[in-house]
Amino acid sequence: MDRSEWLIWVLEACERAKTLEDGSWKALIPVLLSYLPDIAQSEFFARRLAYLATRRLSVLFQDYEQLNFSSGNPIPPPSALIEHLNCPAHRTTVLALVSALQVITLECPTALVYNGNPSSNADVRTSVPGGSPLDLICVSPSALPMPPRANNPIIRAQLRLAEEQIRARSRAVEVKWSCEEWQHSSDGNSIVIIIET
Repeated sequence: MDRSEWLIWVLEACERAKTLEDGSWKALIPVLLSYLPDIAQSEFFARRLAYLATRRLSVLFQDYEQLNFSSGNPIPPPSALIEHLNCPAHRTTVLALVSALQVITLECPTALVYNGNPSSNADVRTSVPGGSPLDLICVSPSALPMPPRANNPIIRAQLRLAEEQIRARSRAVEVKWSCEEWQHSSDGNSIVIIIET
């Protein structure tokens, strides 16, 4: 089996684990984390892993849907997230999924950019889901918990910068910016203005 087939096998095994309570996570997390640098080198694999991580973590943020985020006050972490982080059986899984999402944000931000043209291919191995994996979770990767380290503030600052770049690129995709000739037309100029704001 070559490396890409191995990565596909690891991702498919992780996708088969239905919930965070699934016992197979304990065996899969070390394998997943050992392949994380390789996964982050491929936009396709990174996007699949990001969707997997956000789908699994979104369950912990269901009580956030009723909260008002515009108040400006710091929002406490959801109770389900705190429970899972305090539980020795779930802590490793939650932190591994969060770490995977944060590594992808830093190493392969393209995998998190909004995709307005999803593949219609039904084969999961080759299809590209539309939207962005970050659409599934109401908290940005920089706001998610991290394992305790001395350099966490530096990493959070890098994550915030990457998130800004992802937002700008996603806005550009939404207004269909890519053609070279558009950059020299009035449409291209307005797209540049939208991206810069």
